[in-house]
Amino acid sequence: MGNSANNVWSSIKRLLIVVNFDEIDTMNQWREAIKMSGLNIHDCKILGIVETKKERIAMREMNSVVYISDKDFGLLGRLKNEDAQRTLSDRYSAVLIVGTIPKKIEKALRKVSTSIDIGLNSNHEHRTINLRTEESAPKYMLNFVKQTVEKIS
Repeated sequence: MGNSANNVWSSIKRLLIVVNFDEIDTMNQWREAIKMSGLNIHDCKILGIVETKKERIAMREMNSVVYISDKDFGLLGRLKNEDAQRTLSDRYSAVLIVGTIPKKIEKALRKVSTSIDIGLNSNHEHRTINLRTEESAPKYMLNFVKQTVEKIS
């Protein structure tokens, strides 16, 4: 594994992970995966995509996790979810998009200020790096991304 101080992973300090929400346990697993990867959870965010605005509002607060729905966008494409607006206006070293996400959210993510844009099991061709894995557990998925990106200098 690349322990070189000049690999791409070592330059990542602030990570935004975008995932489709399935259950609270999975969000906690992503938080743990961030910690296990050596990143500071307080410098990272998880953007969980939910089906409806009602579902988003019902979610309990969790540090480092923000929820978004494609129903949070107005007719002209303006995002009406203040938490998501704040999250998307931050600067990140990297954005990791896991899986396929709704077009409106994809479009909003294009405006995020980031150095590296990684897709994992996603079909978005304009990512800096596109990776595929059979893994489904967050800790293995993020570790796979870390190990792969560590090889890039």
